[in-house]
Parts: sequence; structure tokens; C-alpha cells
Amino acid sequence: MLTHKEVKGNKRCSTLQFAIGFILLITTILPDSVTAGSKISIASGNWENPAIWNPAGIPAAGDNVVIGNSTTIVTTGNTSVQNLSVFQSGNLTLGQGTRMTIAGNITINGRMNMNKGLITISSTGRPFKIAAGGTFIWDPNINTSAEATLFTSCTENFEINSNLIIKNWYNYTIPLGEKVNGNFGNLEINTPGGNNSIVEWNQNNLFESHKIFGTLTIDQGWVTLDKSGSISNTTIGNIELKNVNSVFYAHNGTHTGSFNLHCSNIANNGGVFYGLNDGDGNVTIHVVGILQYRKCKDH
Repeated sequence: MLTHKEVKGNKRCSTLQFAIGFILLITTILPDSVTAGSKISIASGNWENPAIWNPAGIPAAGDNVVIGNSTTIVTTGNTSVQNLSVFQSGNLTLGQGTRMTIAGNITINGRMNMNKGLITISSTGRPFKIAAGGTFIWDPNINTSAEATLFTSCTENFEINSNLIIKNWYNYTIPLGEKVNGNFGNLEINTPGGNNSIVEWNQNNLFESHKIFGTLTIDQGWVTLDKSGSISNTTIGNIELKNVNSVFYAHNGTHTGSFNLHCSNIANNGGVFYGLNDGDGNVTIHVVGILQYRKCKDH
């Protein structure tokens, strides 16, 4: 960069050099998808506040939007963008009942919470990435297949240390792995039913091929790995049952042969852990690290 002394006497050159330097700096900070027609948040506040964006102005459809580091943004109305990126210490929360329509790619390095909002992906095959350390909370206001385009229309890429939290699912007969292309990092599952109940979500053995490299956490939920007898050799990084309303079945019903479940650690904080429930068969659970039970019900 030119010093003040070097450009003394040439004010026009100084201004031009500064402008070029600023453009180059922005280019190195922002991802490749953020070019002309871009908005980056520079302060926390409501999405509809034009002063929190650079350049100033409320993002419009077709803009590439970045939630900048150390900013927390909340939508208070319906929004449309081209590409959406949340930086590492950025935080985006949808206002309850508000809809975000995304035509392009989604990259979460920070935190995004649906918060009973809605997301529409307007074209198929768009990348949905949760990077290492990133967190996405799936919690839609309308819990139907038509409102689940984030999973039904995107191509997912969840890195090993990413965090996906499922607060509810539109159809518990459809395994999560049926709608996610690749593997998972950390995955937290809830399966609320009516009248303060939880319902069983059978994963149809898809966690054997769509691996959970981090921790499978069950909060207010009931997860069954398989009911078909096809499970043979499944590896999950860690398993945590958070409370008395956490239920895990490796297999529910008779398994005609035997199968293996491999984990680094299992922590059961008062929940229900069954290797094999309501049937015959043999299961071997391999735990190479810590096996921790606290007031648990397990067979």
C-alpha cells in the first residue's frame, strides 16, 4: 500500500489507489459467490434495516447476502436472495412465520435458526453446506413435505464437525438419510408428537451408509436405526441420550442374524437405550471410549 508521503502532491492518484485497495480487500474477505450485487451485514439488527448492510440498503431478490462476523440478524418479513452465506461468528434467525426464498447456494459457517420460519428453495440441485463449526436448526413453521424443499431440493454437504439440529420432521416414516445425499457431522434429533409425546423415527438402516461422524444426540426424541433386519455393521461416532425423553433402539423387532454397532462413546442421561427390542437376534455393541449411564433404562 502507498504511504501518505509517497502520494503527496498527487491526490487523484491517492484516491484511486485507495479505491483499488479497498476492492481487493473485500474480494479476499468475501467468498467467491459474493460479487457485484452483494450485501454483507456490518451490524446487528433487523434484516429490513438498510443501515446494517454494506452497501447500504435492504437486500433484494438476486442479491448475494452474507451475514458478517459478529453480527446477529433477524428477519421480520418475507425475504428473497440469490446466494446466502453465514460467516463463522455470524448469526441469522428467521422471524416466526416469515419466509426466506433462496434461488442459489446456502453456506453456513456460523449459526442459522429457522425459529418457526419458512425456507423455500426455488430450484433443484442447489448446494446446502454446513461447514465445520457451523450450526443449522431445522424448525419450520409449517411441517409438510411441500415446506421441506431445503432437504428435498438441495444437494447437502455436511462437514465432519458441522451441527444439524432437527426439531421436528414432516413425516416420521421417511428416514432422514433418504433426503440427505452424504454424511453427517453432529446430528441432534427431536421427534415431537401430539399431546407432549414423542414418536418413533425409523431410519431404515440408512445411517449405515450415510454415516454420523460426530455425535448423534437424542433430545426429546425416539430414534430407531432399523426395523427391517438389514442392519449389519453400523458405526456412529458417539451417542448421547440427553434426558428421560430420549429413546434409542439399534433394532426394533426380530433380527434373523446378528449385527454390530460401533461407537467411540455412549452417554445415557436417564433415557432408554435398547440394542435389540421386542424380538430375537444378537447385537454386539463395541464402545472404544466411555460408556456412561445415569439412571437409564437399557437392555
